[in-house]
Amino acid sequence: MTGTVAASDVLALPTQGLAAGDIAAIVAEIRAGFAYANVHTATSPAGEIRGQLRAHEDEGDNGDHH
Repeated sequence: MTGTVAASDVLALPTQGLAAGDIAAIVAEIRAGFAYANVHTATSPAGEIRGQLRAHEDEGDNGDHH
């Protein structure tokens, strides 16, 4: 799966120290290896698959985070 995350996608998670819109904090967590995705489905509402997120640094990074 690929995509682009924008600051407007970042929800506040006070118990985890994340403020709404703090894209820099999310990028730092991904780069540090602390972020994961957990996919929930109707068949497995507790989570069907979970995977670690990794940063992909393009040569000549233009500041966009994919």
